[in-house]
Amino acid sequence: LAPVINEVSRNSFGLNNIAGNVREWALNALDKEKTKRANLGGNYTDDPYIFNDYYGQNAMDRSIGNGIRLSKSLSKNNSYNGADDAIGIAVREFEKEPDVSNEVFEIFKSQFDIKPDLPEVTLKDVGLYDGTIKVQRYEMNAPYGNNEKLVGYIFFESGIKKKLNPIIFFPGSNAIHLTNTDLMIKRIISNNTYLFKEGYALIHPIYKSTYEREDKQKRDYADESDFYKEHVLMWGKDYKQSINYIASRNDMDINNLSYYGVSWGGSMANILLAIDSRVKAAVLNVAGLEFQRSKKEIEPHYYTRRINIPVLMVNGKYDQFFPLETSQIPMFRLLGTPSEHKKHYIYEAGHNVPHEELVKLHMDWLHKYCPTAK
Repeated sequence: LAPVINEVSRNSFGLNNIAGNVREWALNALDKEKTKRANLGGNYTDDPYIFNDYYGQNAMDRSIGNGIRLSKSLSKNNSYNGADDAIGIAVREFEKEPDVSNEVFEIFKSQFDIKPDLPEVTLKDVGLYDGTIKVQRYEMNAPYGNNEKLVGYIFFESGIKKKLNPIIFFPGSNAIHLTNTDLMIKRIISNNTYLFKEGYALIHPIYKSTYEREDKQKRDYADESDFYKEHVLMWGKDYKQSINYIASRNDMDINNLSYYGVSWGGSMANILLAIDSRVKAAVLNVAGLEFQRSKKEIEPHYYTRRINIPVLMVNGKYDQFFPLETSQIPMFRLLGTPSEHKKHYIYEAGHNVPHEELVKLHMDWLHKYCPTAK
């Protein structure tokens, strides 16, 4: 918590602490029944990028971090007509939406095809962190032209002599809002040390629009524009090209490749896990189907139905972005994975899960489906 009056938070207009310590309730309703109200801006317990997201909660919710902002109008002619109108996103019933034929889906999937030949790759050592964790940076031509470069970072324990089991990573939407790669490296290491110690390497492609590859795509939410569709295709191609690179390395066992997605990465898994069969298992740290619609050929639920690898979903019961009943459970049910090879753990939490529980579940899943060599 920070004092309301402090120089660090002062903006160019001389206003203090506009970011605030708490989320603020607004009058706008999230649903037609008006049981949920907009709850905006993020709070001191949230990741910084949450300030940019719109969501709501039951108006009687008194969770820590929910608060109010007081203001005074200087105009005598202010009108609040329509201020409580519902401006939320319509909830979809994914399980009732019709599927496409397998023939049509193959056409959808072919949009993500790339040339099998791996372009020339430049590999550099970034440094040694915490004494033993090695970080490398790879760079190659992106698989969609435009003179773009696909870059990525690889994290692993330097003292391990056996082949590493690779984990391809997709980050949360904070990656769209941050450009500080050094901060990303530190966070990856602090959050995933448990993986490195056991012989797993984490490969973090810098997907188009994220970190040092930022562009005009400034949010992870879907829409029905060609611009958004083009980006989904680029994210998928970055993913597949990075897997091609993993397969080319002698120090990694491509036969034990797994996927790890967080938040946005948990949602993108609906598409990514269906477009490359080399991934053997997946762990999704807060995941679900987004309600926003996109062009039909990249609608995630068509892809979810074609996923057949082992999938572990770990979620919060009160997740405001991926609601349990309407987002998480439909995704879990639509997964084409046999029931004995998919699990959904739910905790008394929001858009997060207890870290100790996540570590245990993640390691148990990897030990079962992608074990490291003894």
